[in-house]
Order: sequence, then structure tokens, then C-alpha cells
Amino acid sequence: MVSFLYTLIIYPIRLLLDLVFTLSMRLTNNAGLSIICISAAVSLLCLPLYIRADALQKEERDKQRSLDHWSRVIKKAFSGDEQYFIMNQYYRLNHYNPLMVLRSSFGLLIQIPFFIAAYGYISHLDILAWKRFLFIWNLAMPDGLLLIGPHRINVLPIAMTTINVISGIIYTKDLALKDKLQLHIMTLLFLLLLYKSPSGLVLYWTCNNIFSLIKNIFYKLPHPKKAVYVLACVLLAAFSVWELAYLNSKLEYKVLLLIPCMLTFALPLELRLVRYLMGGPLVPLLSRRGERFKSYILACILLFLLTGLAIPSALIASSASEFAGVGGRASPLHYLFTATVQSAGLTLLWPLCIYLLFRSRVQTALAACMGFVAFAALMDAYIFMLPYGDISSSLNFLNSVDFKMLSPISFLNLLALALLAVLTVFLLSFKRRRLFIPIALVLCLSMLIISVANISSIRKEYRAYAAATDKNRVSSIRPIFHLSRNHENVLLIMLDRAQPQYVSELFKEDPTLGEAFDGFTFYKNIASFNGHTLEGAPPLYGGYEYTPFEMNRRSDEPLVKKSNESQLVLPRIFTEELGYTAVVTDPEWGNYNSFCDTSFINEYNPLIRGVQTSGVYSAFWFKEKNSGNITDKTGARLERNMLLFSAFRAAPIILRKMVYNDGNYCSNDLSAKEINTLIDCYSALDYLPELTTTEESEGGFYLSLTNQLTHTSFYLEAPGYIPVDHVTDYGSSAFIYDNRYYTQMAAFKMLAKWFNYMKAEGVWDNTRIIVVSDHGCYWNDVDIERNDELDNQIAGELYNGRGHYHPLMLFKDFGSRGSLVTDSETFMTNADTPSLLLKGLVEKPVNPFTGKEIPLDTTELKKDGAVISVCDRHRPSENGKYQFSIDDNEWWRVRNNIFEAASWSREEVQQ
Repeated sequence: MVSFLYTLIIYPIRLLLDLVFTLSMRLTNNAGLSIICISAAVSLLCLPLYIRADALQKEERDKQRSLDHWSRVIKKAFSGDEQYFIMNQYYRLNHYNPLMVLRSSFGLLIQIPFFIAAYGYISHLDILAWKRFLFIWNLAMPDGLLLIGPHRINVLPIAMTTINVISGIIYTKDLALKDKLQLHIMTLLFLLLLYKSPSGLVLYWTCNNIFSLIKNIFYKLPHPKKAVYVLACVLLAAFSVWELAYLNSKLEYKVLLLIPCMLTFALPLELRLVRYLMGGPLVPLLSRRGERFKSYILACILLFLLTGLAIPSALIASSASEFAGVGGRASPLHYLFTATVQSAGLTLLWPLCIYLLFRSRVQTALAACMGFVAFAALMDAYIFMLPYGDISSSLNFLNSVDFKMLSPISFLNLLALALLAVLTVFLLSFKRRRLFIPIALVLCLSMLIISVANISSIRKEYRAYAAATDKNRVSSIRPIFHLSRNHENVLLIMLDRAQPQYVSELFKEDPTLGEAFDGFTFYKNIASFNGHTLEGAPPLYGGYEYTPFEMNRRSDEPLVKKSNESQLVLPRIFTEELGYTAVVTDPEWGNYNSFCDTSFINEYNPLIRGVQTSGVYSAFWFKEKNSGNITDKTGARLERNMLLFSAFRAAPIILRKMVYNDGNYCSNDLSAKEINTLIDCYSALDYLPELTTTEESEGGFYLSLTNQLTHTSFYLEAPGYIPVDHVTDYGSSAFIYDNRYYTQMAAFKMLAKWFNYMKAEGVWDNTRIIVVSDHGCYWNDVDIERNDELDNQIAGELYNGRGHYHPLMLFKDFGSRGSLVTDSETFMTNADTPSLLLKGLVEKPVNPFTGKEIPLDTTELKKDGAVISVCDRHRPSENGKYQFSIDDNEWWRVRNNIFEAASWSREEVQQ
């Protein structure tokens, strides 16, 4: 029951805090400023409630003063039942009920749910750990700023209390002693409650008190509303200038952030429009209390049925078995129930409380607004729902998505919303006042019927799933890699950020890896062309034409086009010149999107197929292979995000990308996200044997497999290196304190399992394999010639210099056998990958996009070393449209031996 009430009452506020904090973090990247933004947003949104609460308190105080004289006379003249009877008659004559005294406490009652929500949210906000803000050294701990002897005094709660006392003195200047005592007792209570709380929470409440103080000061001004409006316009104007000039974000996000600013600037016009509607079309609603309440509550119910039942139930009913067992919940109906309760709080309970708090004019405005919102949500959910493709049980789209934020369909959507606003007012107007309620009733009934049908479908499918779990489990994983038994197979395995410095220790700790990696050569003296994927991956996929230097030389072509090209060079050569079939998985920065976007491969179907593996098999892995070793955070994310998926469906097209937020739905739960990211990558490698089949074919098979497990940093349970909640066995490697070693060991173990599968299937000798990375990371290799000054010049202390430009490369040719061979002499780059894979198969391979020949012997290209970029701008938005934004001092040349400091030098490049 406690959990139910918390979800119903507190969760909507907590969700609001989460959304504001996430947006603020994206804008400021500062946890302290984001907490201040939460406080400002809550104070602003609650300002009408506080104003109404102050008005009710004033009404109560005035009423008490008017009744005070005769109340004292009656209490003095009478006693017992006679006094009680006469006082009741006196109150009745003056239209007063003793329960109205609660109005004086309304200001306190408003703060209680917000305090509970803020306390629960900020106290458990993982992102605050070790985050500094001004003089606060750790927002997740009490500040302890003042040291007196052996004791640390928390200064921030004392400052909060001082501000609260000053605000209370200003606010209660003309009030009775009991009102002053009530406020100061509450101030003391907050000091006791928050003294040992995390400083982030105290910062939030201190800012609340500062905003309350500002509010009380504004109350004393001659025209407080005008002063607040002018101040808001000044602050928002400053924000708009900063956003347009300095915010590093896409145009559509800048446009969205400007909308609230423009709405605030236009507030006088909006108020004039409201006054016109109140004096004209909405007069019937204003004058009819019963009809006004029915219209409002029906709109709330319609919104509740849509977001809490119809949309979530339709999503689960589309594949109920996928949601069964997720997060340890057997029935998928649990997530529907959670979304229903959350929606009830957000669309029924709180809106009803707010409605009943105000008088007729505000109630009329609320009824009209809620009617429009309900109709708009319904229209967007069913008429303007675009085909976004399949979605996983973690509510992530499985394929690339074009959200069409700024497109003809989104502008049509906005036009339809404008017309719908006019239609809503028309339905509520005098001539058609009886139409709104019947239409709303029909729509509510329709949503209810749809929901019941969906629930019935969910129950039916779940019963079938429960009866045949094992059978469904086996059929859930289908082969997508078809290795040829009678022709060549060529495999490019790109492990993002995999590091060569671990290789010898990996094979030393687990000798079985040596048996599995039969016939491989380990190239140790290798360089990458950048320390990040954006610039480091294209040369790996496409060769030397796609180094940062060469891509910048082609300054008349967009970077995104060149990046997409690089990932299709080898697939096109193998399919068009050699008759292979090809699969490309999880392309890096496809279409320069941060999610898996395979749409640029579609025109080459069916010879080249783009597929996603990361995240697709996570739910199956948790069901089949986890065995309770690690907590499945998918359930917790699903409980939170199911309602937000409804918001995504019901939102205008222009807002959906922001709501979806790359599948995070504006979440800052880093622990859940990081663990899910780990399992998303881990499960894709763990299922490689099940995803593979061998067969007689008419041609060879080419695979470009990308996985980011080695880009995660987690300690895993040795000796199997499996994910667990609490590691007890860290193994015996020399890298026991380096969690990146653990994910790389896990990746190698799973590749070894896959390689052993190939041997058992008889396709090992006709398969050429390269395991390579786009860049490295921190460098602890014992062979390096230490030179801290050089490393700091290249990339600063943060990135530990040359290590980021030292990628992994292991290569096995057709028919190659024997123990792992380490080549420490040959100077290589990861741009040699295409040449190694094509050698002996195509005599003079040609890049199908540029028409230039791809050299099979790259010795001549490397005789003067390689020109690399040490630029740290690793996102598309940080670079130009046609060229990478690389400064003159960010070009370096590395020659012959990457381990020698003398091999590294700055390069002057004419851009």
C-alpha cells in the first residue's frame, strides 16, 4: 500500500525532478547548476500554488479576525455543550466551518510531497558522487566545511536555515504570533531533517529558500507581477543569447529550447487572449460549475486511459512474451499496472487537486487546456504516429529512426494542433456546449475497450508463453551469420577501444586462448589515426583514403557521407567483385547518429545487410544465461520508462526525439544505464555461436562485426569473467586494478568460444579473420619509452598521451595454424585492415566510391610514417560539416616505432 501511494502521489513529482535535472545536465554539464535548475523549475511551477495558498491563508486570517470578538464573548459566557451548540450556530450564520482552519496550513501541506520527492530523488542520485560545486567538495555527502577540533560542522544547512529565518521574518511581519511560531518551528524541523543529508539535497532546499525570499521581497513591491515578468524576460533573453551563441547542440534542439522563452515574452498577449475567451466563447463554461467540472474530469480521464492503459497495453500486447520475465517479473501485466498507477497520479490525482484549489476563472482555463491536451495527445498517438520500426523490451528501437523533427510532416502536425485548439474552444462554446462531454465520453469508452482487448491479448499470450517457455526460448535466437563451408569467409571484428597492452597477459592468464586463437599474428607496433571513434574508425573500415587528413582534403563532401562510405568500401568490393554476401553489424556513427543507424546500408540490400546486435539479445541473456549473477536493471528502467513511452507516442513529432533521448527517456540513472550497456554488448558476443550457421553456399561470406564491450569498464568475476553484482574473484593478472582489462578478457573468451565453434564446424581454415580496434586508451605498456612531456603535448594528462593512438590488431590468414606470433617490428596502422583482408582475393581492388586503387602492399604509404590527428572533438556536432575541426597544433607524425619518443613529432599541415 505504501508503494502504491508513493507511486500515485510522489512519483509524478519525482519524474518532474528527473526530467528537469537531465535537461539541465545536457545544457550545463554541471551537477550543482542542475540542482539549482531543479529548484528554480519547481519554484516557478509551484508559484501559482503558493500564491493561491497565501490567498487562502489570508482569507482564513481575515475570517478569524472578523469572528474573533464574538467568539471570545461566546466562550466567556457559555461552557460545555451549550457553548459548542452556540458556536456552531455562530459559524453557520457566518458561513464558516471549523475545518477551514486547515487553510492556514496549506503552504506547509504543499511542501510535504515535494520534500519527500526531492529527498528520495537527490539522496539516491548516483551522478552526484564526487561531483564538486563551488566550495562543496562532494554533492553526495554532507559538506563538513567547518572544522572545530575533531568535529566537522555542516555549514550549508545552517546557511539554509538562516535564509529561511530571514524570509520568514519578511513574510510574517504583519501576522499573529502563532503564525510566526508555525513558520519558525517548520524552519527548525527542516534543519534537523537535513543537517546530515547530502549537500546536493541541502543545496536544493537552500535554493528553494532563496527563491522563497525573493518571492516575499517581490510581494512588497508596488507591482509584483510586472516586476516578476520583467525579471523573467531579462533572464530568458540572456539564456537565449547564450544558447544561440555558445550551446553546442543541433538546430532542432536550439529551436525547442527557444519556445519557452518566446512563450514567456508573449505572456501579455496570451493573457489578453485568455481574457477574450473568458468574456466570449468560454462564458458558458465559466458560468456552469457542473459542466465545467465534468468537462475537466472527462479530459483527465481520457488522458489517463490513453497514457496509462491504451498505449502501454498496445505496446506489451504487440509481443507479450518479450516482456515476460523481464526484471524478475513473471507477468508483463506488472509493468502495465505500474504505468497505470503512475499515470493516475500524473493525469488524475494532481490535476484534480490543482483544479479544486482555484476559483471559477482558473478552473475554466484549466478545463479548456486539459481538453485540448487530451485531444492533442489522442491525435498525435494515433494519427501522427510515424513508422519507427520494431522496439525492444527495454523500449529501444531496434533499427535506425528518422524522427523528422523539422520536416513537412512535423509542420503539418503543428498546424493540426493549432486547428485542434480552435476546435476545442468551439466545442466548449455557447452554441455547441453539449458536444464536448458526449465526444469525450465516446473517446473514453473507446480507449477503455481498446485497453481491455489488449489486456486480454496479453493474458492469452502470456499463458501460452508460460506453458512453452523452453520452446520459445530456443526459437528466440536465429542465425544471422551464414559462414560458407565451400568458399572463403572474411571476418572483420572491430572491438572498440581494445588495447594491445593486455594481449600477452590475457594469453598468459588463460592458456586456452592460445589454442582458440590458432594461427593469429599479433601486430604490436601499430598506430591509429585518432584517439576517438569518430576519426579513428573510418580508416580502419575504408583504408588510407579515410584518415582524418585525407577526409579533410575532400572538403567538398560532407563528413557524414565519407564516414558512411568507409563502412561500405569492403562490403561492396566483396559483394560486387567477388560475389560474396555481406553483413555489417552495429555501424559506428552511422549517418552520424549516436544510436545504431543502418539505413545508409539499405540501398545495397539484399547482398549487404545492416543488422543490430548490441542490445537486441539482452533480455534473452538475462532470461537464459544470467543465473542470478547480476541484477537485471531492465525491469527498473521499464517501470520508469513505460509511461514516458506513452508520452513519446502522445507528443508532437517535433518533441519525440527529445523525449526518446537515444532510448534513455531523459534518465540519469547511470548505474542502470551502464549495466545495461555492458549486457547489451556482452550478450551480443556471448550469443555468437547461436547467431552463426555454416552451410554450402554459392559464394563467400564477409562480415564486419562491431562491438563496444571493450569500451566499457567493469570488474567481472574470474575465472570466467562474467558479469556479477559483487565480484569476489578478481583473477591473478598483472592488471588486477584495471577494469578495462576485465571486459577485454571477457571479449577474448567469447571470441575464443566462437572460434572453437568454427573449428568444430570445419570452416576455420577457409576463414580469414582480423581482430582490430579503432583506438586505444591509457598506456601502461612496459615497452614504451616514457616521456611525460611528449604525452602531455599530444593529449594532456587526462588522456595519458600516446596510449590513445595504440590500437589492437590480430590477424589470421586462410589455412594459418600455430601458436600466437607476436610481430613487434613491422610498423602498422589500423588503416592496413582493408589491404590485409583483400590480399590474394582481388588483384587490384578499387574503392567503389572514389575509383582509386586500394594498395595491397602499404609499405610505400608508410615509409615516412603516418599523419595522425590528436584532436579531442569526438562528436559530429563539435566538427564542421565538411571537415574535422582540427587545430594546426593537433597534427602529429609517427614513424617506424611507436614506442620510441623520437618517432613522434608535430606535423605542419595545410588545411
